[in-house]
Amino acid sequence: MKSGILQWLNEYLGPLEIWSQNGVRPIAESSFLHEAPDRILGPILLPARTKATFGKDAEEMLRQRLTFALKDRALFLEEQKAPHDAWRAEMEALIEGQNTTLRHVVMQAAVSLRARTPGMESRSTEST
Repeated sequence: MKSGILQWLNEYLGPLEIWSQNGVRPIAESSFLHEAPDRILGPILLPARTKATFGKDAEEMLRQRLTFALKDRALFLEEQKAPHDAWRAEMEALIEGQNTTLRHVVMQAAVSLRARTPGMESRSTEST
């Protein structure tokens, strides 16, 4: 059975480069990768992602040197709970304020329409 090395190339912190006497070049052009093809099975590239798509949570986990192990995720999520709860309360208050304003506008529109339409009030009281 042939055993070998899989290269995990993670570009999260930036491009993967090798510094040498000849200057800086991409790691894919490194001679050591081509010197032992029987021992290196191949690369697995984890490309860089934009902050908007990958998210600040992953950045924070990496900054704290956390892994994706269950205990690290639980700790991280617990730290995120208070800001999330505060954000949720603010959003609920905002939505409630918008709903109150919308109800007020609808009621004003209904009153205005009743005033413009002759006989509307007598019809609305008859149907109740």
